[in-house]
Amino acid sequence: MHDAESIVAANAEDIARAREGGQSEAVIDRLSLTVERVGAIADAVREVAELPDPVGEVVRGKTLPNGLELRQVRVPLGAIGIIYEAAPTSPPTPPCSA
Repeated sequence: MHDAESIVAANAEDIARAREGGQSEAVIDRLSLTVERVGAIADAVREVAELPDPVGEVVRGKTLPNGLELRQVRVPLGAIGIIYEAAPTSPPTPPCSA
């Protein structure tokens, strides 16, 4: 990832403020980003991007007695995000959709 270094540098500033604010070293370690961690986050987002596009998929449906057709169809939400938990065994989780 070509911006990993700038992300890590910005994270270092955040970590410095966390230390100044009295956060424990355990929390700081969990929130610290490295080039490898940023790469893992980017890889996880790429995995989501490679999933089949569900938009337009008919989940279920039926025809009512009067002939009206009801369908539940998947639609886009338009949100992308990463949840980065401060837990020792929690990897970055990409609950992404676009």
